[in-house]
Amino acid sequence: MDTESPPPKHLITLGPDEAKSLPTWRAAFSERTAELMAKLALLSYETDLEKLSKLLNQGQFTLLASYDQAGSQAFLARADDFAVIAFRGTDSYVDWKTNLMSETVSVDTRLGSVEIHKGFKKAYDRIGAQLLADVNRLVPDTKGLYLTGHSLGGAMAQIASTQLERDNLAACYTFGAPRVGDLSFDRLVVCPHYRFVNGWDLVTTLPPPLFSSYRHTGDPRLLTTLGKPIMRRDRSGFVKVFHTIAGIISFIFGNPRLLDDHRMEAYIDKIKAARALRGEAR
Repeated sequence: MDTESPPPKHLITLGPDEAKSLPTWRAAFSERTAELMAKLALLSYETDLEKLSKLLNQGQFTLLASYDQAGSQAFLARADDFAVIAFRGTDSYVDWKTNLMSETVSVDTRLGSVEIHKGFKKAYDRIGAQLLADVNRLVPDTKGLYLTGHSLGGAMAQIASTQLERDNLAACYTFGAPRVGDLSFDRLVVCPHYRFVNGWDLVTTLPPPLFSSYRHTGDPRLLTTLGKPIMRRDRSGFVKVFHTIAGIISFIFGNPRLLDDHRMEAYIDKIKAARALRGEAR
């Protein structure tokens, strides 16, 4: 079996008006915002900073800073009314297999001790201090701040949302993100978290909650295709248990459908299709 998924295709074009008039400051859910955050999450995979800057400029964004430390990558960009931190994920099948049963680490917080995935926290900590310093230096308190990320990047975005204690933290949009910590971790999140799951994306079943403290957090948004693209809130409890078990089995044997559902391009396509059916203004 091929151990590496194909890298995302960096063919996203941002329109000049996409960043205008988005809701900010503890922002309510918006499908328009979701599409933009999904595009920015995909752009985080662009390693050529000159090309990334040009692509962001097309959408009226300015690249403020980029981060790349031992595989932990992200960028900070600003539009007229808000800023965004986009965390890069991983498409490595080997990396996710390693993370399948990874241990948690106990972290002392303002709300007491919480359990967080050791590998995800380590990935965030590589760039977290510099990122926080840059946000405090480059993003005024008058500008809303969004967080976004795909896959491992979604896990890092969730951890960042517990570290950025700012009144202007607008929302965290994640796509294909794994479970990050225990239920206590959710209490640390100080902004709305909109968690997208595409079809049977196997990464969202990891690490498995069976016999562990791992739990998902945030407001789930499920992307399905049953004749027409649908964006709905969540699966039933029984189906979620089945999804987790099926995901673990398929992950071990490498079901290509579940790997395909994890692609960031697949998320963008589903969100765009759902928006087209429901109305572009939402």
